[in-house]
Order: sequence, then C-alpha cells, then structure tokens
Amino acid sequence: MEKLTKRETEVLEKMAQGLKNKEIAEALYMSVGTTKNHICNIYQKLEVHNAREAIAYYYQNKIKEIINDSKTSSKESLKHRLKNLLSA
Repeated sequence: MEKLTKRETEVLEKMAQGLKNKEIAEALYMSVGTTKNHICNIYQKLEVHNAREAIAYYYQNKIKEIINDSKTSSKESLKHRLKNLLSA
C-alpha cells in the first residue's frame, strides 16, 4: 500500500468524523470533485472498496500508533489520546 498524502489523510480524517463529501469539501476549502478524487485515491492506496473499510483502516492505524507510543508516553497521555480518538 502506498502512503497517503497529507491532503488525503485530512480527507480520511473528515470521513472518519462522519462528514459527507460536500461537508468535507467545505471544511477543507476544495471542490466536491476534488474531494471525490482524493477519496478514490484513498481507496486505491489502502486497497479498500468503500468508506466503511477506509474508516476502519483509519481507526486501526490510529490505535496502532497509540499502542506504539505507549512505550514512551505517560498513562494519562495515552488515556487522553484514546478518549479523543473515540470521541471523534
């Protein structure tokens, strides 16, 4: 799998927050067409077929990041990051 660009990551984060394409476009100051292009690129790079799979990939990787950081972060910091992730 290829790595996502910064902009694709931003789009995926908005998808994970439950925003629709038009809302993502408005939030990131781009056209709906550009948003759709980024989403297609995300699906290809992550080798997924739909938004649900892309969002699942996003959360799985965020949790892995938190677990990997647990070796150097405090317990309170980890709790805070998990809470933020789950409330997004």
